Amino acid sequence: MSGASGLAAQNQQIGSLIGDLTASDEAQKGMNNAITKLKNDLDFNVALNKFVGKAGDNAKQLVGQ
Repeated sequence: MSGASGLAAQNQQIGSLIGDLTASDEAQKGMNNAITKLKNDLDFNVALNKFVGKAGDNAKQLVGQ
């Protein structure tokens, strides 16, 4: 393999690696976004459950239980 063709092959390999890293980075960003959405949904549900629980406690106090 001549120097020029060897360099071209190495450049192609480096380009392929960079492409793989870019795809991996995009996949990681997508996963992070999905995790953040799920965490936000969970936080909302926890807050809602606390609110409903407090409303239930207040209702019990109103009826004297």
